[in-house]
Amino acid sequence: MNAKGLVITSLSALALLALPSVASASPMNTERGVVSQIEWRIDNQLRRIQNGRIDGSLTRHEFRQLMRANRRLNRKLDRALFDGFLSVFEEDRLFATLDNQSARIHRMKHNRRIARVMMHRRGLRTRHMHSPRLRTGRVAYRF
Repeated sequence: MNAKGLVITSLSALALLALPSVASASPMNTERGVVSQIEWRIDNQLRRIQNGRIDGSLTRHEFRQLMRANRRLNRKLDRALFDGFLSVFEEDRLFATLDNQSARIHRMKHNRRIARVMMHRRGLRTRHMHSPRLRTGRVAYRF
């Protein structure tokens, strides 16, 4: 074998050896750490939503909206992982959705709405639960 044939053979062997490393450098994120981080954030947001309902900072309507959005997030993650990979684009979209959901939970928990069921636990007594005054937003307190 001459020198030219030896160079061509060695270059082709080197190219075949380098092929798996090039294929693994594709824009797919197969790290389990990213998926577990996303799952942890979804679970953490679920705990925040449930705690908000328990302590009365979320009304029933707000609670249902946030739970629906949490289920939607779980479906998005399942859809993204359906092919076995989480692409960088899917990862960015999931993190953006998680950030939006987290801000939404904070806004709803810190608005001035209080669940009616929890008013008695907070020491706020209403005179009549179904009076027209309550529907307009005014609450009569008893001390």
